[in-house]
Amino acid sequence: MGKALAYHQMRYALTRLILAFDMDFEKGFDPEAFNDGLLNMRTVLMTKKLRVSIKRRPGVDLEKHVI
Repeated sequence: MGKALAYHQMRYALTRLILAFDMDFEKGFDPEAFNDGLLNMRTVLMTKKLRVSIKRRPGVDLEKHVI
């Protein structure tokens, strides 16, 4: 039960972030080079930086929808 609840809370938090912010790759970011730099060793290791720009979406109030 605890593990299922923890996964649900993580999905909820991630969904709120995705809905509240516009995210885009920074100019000059090379997705192919980033993908080539991923190493799978039980967990994924990133050898290249994931360059992302984040802007808050206007009109989204996260405080209104707190459970």
